[in-house]
Amino acid sequence: MTSAGDLVLGEQGPIAMPAGVISISPDGTLSADGAMVDKLRVIQFASDSTPIAIGKSYYSVAANQVGPASDSYVRQGTLESSNVNAMAAMVDLIDIQRKAEMLERAMSAFQSNLDHIAASDLPHV
Repeated sequence: MTSAGDLVLGEQGPIAMPAGVISISPDGTLSADGAMVDKLRVIQFASDSTPIAIGKSYYSVAANQVGPASDSYVRQGTLESSNVNAMAAMVDLIDIQRKAEMLERAMSAFQSNLDHIAASDLPHV
């Protein structure tokens, strides 16, 4: 089970891991205390398929558009790097916030000016 509570799928369905020292080989074989438990089901979508988002982090394609992953392997003990430059993203967020504040001030000034026109000019019409 993942940290989000989702089941991890092996070749035979959801994987139930026994207690012990867990290891994963590059081909996806899961072992507990040296004994093979199951093998991860690592797949790839066909290049002409269009995955459809299901939920927060799941994608689906037609069954005939899925095959075993040929160029992929599993690496135990590694963390995936972020694909976002944190500093650039923070600068962009600050820039957007400043623009939103500027628009808020402009709308407030416009509303104030409109109120003034309504209060002073409309009675003369």
